[in-house]
Amino acid sequence: MRICIYGTVFNNVQYFEESIKSVFNPNYDIIIVDSCSTNGTWGKLLELRKEYNLTL
Repeated sequence: MRICIYGTVFNNVQYFEESIKSVFNPNYDIIIVDSCSTNGTWGKLLELRKEYNLTL
């Protein structure tokens, strides 16, 4: 059984990487939804996608 962690982000590009790091485990599925951010959040999520195996 895999553990899934779900989260949403909105215009918090400077904070969410630390949140992801705090729950990251290679055995977890992390699913993040961006609520139409306008400050570069989506671009940063795309950068972090492979490192943390994110589903966006």
